[in-house]
Amino acid sequence: MLRTLTAAALVATTLAGAASAATSANQAIASDVLKYAPNADVSSLTPAEVTQIRTILLTVDNESEKQGKIRLITN
Repeated sequence: MLRTLTAAALVATTLAGAASAATSANQAIASDVLKYAPNADVSSLTPAEVTQIRTILLTVDNESEKQGKIRLITN
């Protein structure tokens, strides 16, 4: 029984850590999103949209192109 409780506690801790990491990643990208789309609701971004925005931020050199693409995703 002790093993079961220990395993359950470990699983709960791992899941909480993963959720926290995802939230931190979204918070980190929020400032970048708001730079290009000031009225964006970053709390409603899906994981796929966050991934798309990260890709844009890392691969697009032109600032106005970044802004346009990020605004398309966030509107």
